[in-house]
Order: sequence, then C-alpha cells, then structure tokens
Amino acid sequence: MDMTKPARKEVIEKTKVVEIKKGSSVFDEYVSAECNELWAVFIWVRSGTILQTPHVLFFDTKEEASEFAGKIQIGIPVSDQLDIGRVANEECDFEGIRESIDLNKIRTEADAEADEKDSLEVTYRILSDAGVINFESRELCGCVIDFIGADRITFLKSDFLDKWKFVAAYEYCSMKYSSTAPATISSFCLYSYFVLNDKFYAGYMLRDLEFIIHGVEAEAQKAADKKKMAGEKGKAASKRGRNDRRMALLEAMETFAKRNPDMIAFGDKEIARLSLPKCVDTDPTLWAQGRKQVGEYLDEIRRGEAGPDAKARYHALFPAKTA
Repeated sequence: MDMTKPARKEVIEKTKVVEIKKGSSVFDEYVSAECNELWAVFIWVRSGTILQTPHVLFFDTKEEASEFAGKIQIGIPVSDQLDIGRVANEECDFEGIRESIDLNKIRTEADAEADEKDSLEVTYRILSDAGVINFESRELCGCVIDFIGADRITFLKSDFLDKWKFVAAYEYCSMKYSSTAPATISSFCLYSYFVLNDKFYAGYMLRDLEFIIHGVEAEAQKAADKKKMAGEKGKAASKRGRNDRRMALLEAMETFAKRNPDMIAFGDKEIARLSLPKCVDTDPTLWAQGRKQVGEYLDEIRRGEAGPDAKARYHALFPAKTA
C-alpha cells in the first residue's frame, strides 16, 4: 500500500453558490480591495464512508463563482476534476497551512506513556514507508528538511522546542499529500498527541489508520459502491421491463383490433383488458409484475412517454375525437 496516496475516494455530492453579505466578518476578511462584492461556492465532499465535509472557495463576482460551480460534476471523484484541501500541486496553500500550525504553540509538555508508545508505532512505520522519517532513529529524512528549508526549521525549533520534528513532518505531509493519505493522517496523529496534547483526537486518528491499513475502509467503500451499482442496475432493469410491457401490450392490442375491428368502439381500456391474457401467455416472466398497471401503460403510450412511434400507433387505433 502506498502511504502517500489517498486512502479514500473523495466524491463531490453537491454545490451551492452563495452571496456573502456586506458587513459580515467573512466579507470583511476575504473581499478584495478592488471589489465591492464577495461570492462563495460551497462544495460538499464525501470522503469514503465518512460524513460529508463542506469546503468553501471565494470569488469576486457572481459570474466567476457560477462559472466555477458549473464545471463541477456531481458524483465524480474530486481528483478527476479539481483540487480541494491539501493536495500536491503548485497552488497548494503553503502559507495557510503554516499559519494554522504557527497558531498552535506547544500547549503542554506531552510525552507518550509506555503503553501508548506501542500504539503510536504504526504512525512511525507508515511515515517511514512514505520516506518522511527513519523508523529506527525517528529522524526526519533529508527530503523533508530540504523541502521545508533551513529558515523554517530554525523557526520551528525556536517555537516548538523538542517537538519541532512532529510539526515539520505534519507540515511536509500536509503540503505534499492528500489529507486522506495514511502518511498525512499519521503525521497529524503525532502532531495532535505531542504538540496539541490532544490524546483523544490522536486516538481517533489511530483508529482511522487501523480502519484504512487493515482494509476495512476499502471493503466498506466497495460494499457501498456495489450497493449503489446494484440500485442503478435495478432501476435500469425496471425501466426496461416497464417499456417492454408497454410495447407488448400495444402489439397485442393491435393484433386483437385487427381481428376484431368492431370491438375498437369499446375503447382502449377494454381492448387492453381483452389483450392482456395473450400477453401473459406469451411471456409470463415479463408479466410476473405490472398486470395492475395496464391503465398507467395506456396513459404513458398516449402521452408519448413510450416514444413517438408508440404514440402514433396508439392514435392509429384510437383516433382523437373531434368536435
């Protein structure tokens, strides 16, 4: 398993364009000096089996926001159409990531208990496999040091003391990999534990890693995809079956009317009732259901919902009455 690749399929489920009103704190913070309006595109993304997560992007005009939202395809993986969150690309918000990290100076001196060290081993193993740290020495790999830069390293050492390596690893993974990559989750787990002193959230991250590494997430996603596919196939099969019954009924009615032209005067419903037994005898499997929907089939054929050809054939049998 590649620890640097997304472990979950992130799919866009819905979007919404919203105007940010003047006077709001959001408007004052994000509006550009050249504009007097601010628009937001809210994007709801489902990551694997986790609940939807909202993302927001700001635009100077309604036209720009609407154009961007219009290009988004609902139900299509995020990676296939746009970058949301922390991903490896030139537009990654490095400064935004660093600002959020710098706000969290060490809150307390957090050290792992003996029994907790074993639990945290998996995070070191994953980061080692991803080429972020050396598993034995726990030292950062050269690529991380080079990427972050000497000045930033000096700053991290000054502000985060002996916990700076956890910050550096988290910063590196956040800027390089998807937020659902095991390496990013592992780095955030260690960052939460040692820097934020949030053992509860670190434990949640560990559970999340176990869920991913042991394939539970993949199996759950596979089951969800299979269920969705089965539902779509079921709907398609049901639609085909309904259309086949409409066509079979119309053909039987045409045959019956040709042999009994005087009966046409009794109307479409009576002709359908008399033609139905022949339909059932010809294809009992097709008519295992739908016998009580004959009236609906006739209405759909007459309105053209079964296609223009079927509508024309119906009206050839039962011409519209004229005054």
